[in-house]
Amino acid sequence: MRTLIRAGLITLAALTLAAAHGAPVARTQLPNGLTVIAAPSDVSRIAGIAVVVGSSMADEPEGLRGARVMLQQLIVLGSHEQINEQLSPVSSFIDPRSSGLGVNTEWEFVEATLAVHVEELDVGLQLLAGQLFGAQITPERFDEARELVKRGYDISHESPVQDTFDLFRRAFYGAHPMAESLQGDPESIDAMSLEGLQAFRDASYVASNAVVCVVAPMPAEEITAAVTAAFGALPARPAPPPVAGPAPPADARVEVGDAPGLAQASMVVGVPLPPIDDPRYVAGEVLGQLLDGRGGRLRRDLSLLQTLGLAIPTRLLEQHYPIG
Repeated sequence: MRTLIRAGLITLAALTLAAAHGAPVARTQLPNGLTVIAAPSDVSRIAGIAVVVGSSMADEPEGLRGARVMLQQLIVLGSHEQINEQLSPVSSFIDPRSSGLGVNTEWEFVEATLAVHVEELDVGLQLLAGQLFGAQITPERFDEARELVKRGYDISHESPVQDTFDLFRRAFYGAHPMAESLQGDPESIDAMSLEGLQAFRDASYVASNAVVCVVAPMPAEEITAAVTAAFGALPARPAPPPVAGPAPPADARVEVGDAPGLAQASMVVGVPLPPIDDPRYVAGEVLGQLLDGRGGRLRRDLSLLQTLGLAIPTRLLEQHYPIG
């Protein structure tokens, strides 16, 4: 899992930019274990910074489900004022983070990004280092983050799309923690303690478990020196032991098919219904029609009438499917 993270999308983007301009990409490991990827690129005067922490959902212990999303919210809240105070209007225009750093929590890693004018690279790196690895959690900020995470959970689970995605993950991963929501649930967030969250952060968000990638219009040696100045003083703590990657259970009811002719991917989640020779077949059909809603009934009526070579009467359409 860690190898995948370190060779992930950020690295790929850096390699692509550097290769396009013939500049070598430098990969260095600092004494504290931090991996630094420096990619010179003279495309513009903008420096792009990404920090990837190899903390997966499987690393979250019982009682701390949703810890990484809580930390994401804390980082965003803590960086909001610093960005406005420390970066010039030029960098604010480049990357208008009015709500704080760009933080993305995935099932296998956590990523924080920032784009600044190259002359403010040092400031941007120090801001990222402090927010990801140095800031202590206050009780007031902890309570604020908890309420925001719970609110986000409620909003996301009002969406049928999110519910469908959750069903797919449960079918794919079974009882593995990766099948659960990234945000945990309101009960787990309420039960989480500040001390437990801080301990998780101190153990997982360490230099030896992170990669810093910078794409900037300067030599790789200067980029590496700037990262070293900002992150080199972080303590040399060991990365948490790797957790076995999730594997689909043997009886996972998930089928993946290749369709190279399609312009986009699609996912269908369903349950098996009784076959046509089963006495319960009609009940399954009725259930499907109820779940289809009015749009599904209209589609079936139109299909039937078109099959018979007829056109649906306007009177029937207005009577059964009023619009407006």
